Amino acid sequence: MIRTIEIPQIQVEWMKLLEAASHGEEIVITRDAQPVARLVGATIGEDDLRYGSAKGLVTIHPNFDEPIEGIEEYQ
Repeated sequence: MIRTIEIPQIQVEWMKLLEAASHGEEIVITRDAQPVARLVGATIGEDDLRYGSAKGLVTIHPNFDEPIEGIEEYQ
């Protein structure tokens, strides 16, 4: 769920916003109804690391480890 909040209201609800973000809620901070920032919880740890989570995001070309033509002049 994404919640939006105007800048003047942040001071009033700061602790509630931090608590909500720490539980996975995304808060979009707006000025004159235009988004200016996003508050999300910081998640760092083993729970965030999943084997295979980048599958399909990286492609290695078949000739990746073959010598590059003309590289000799830079060695």
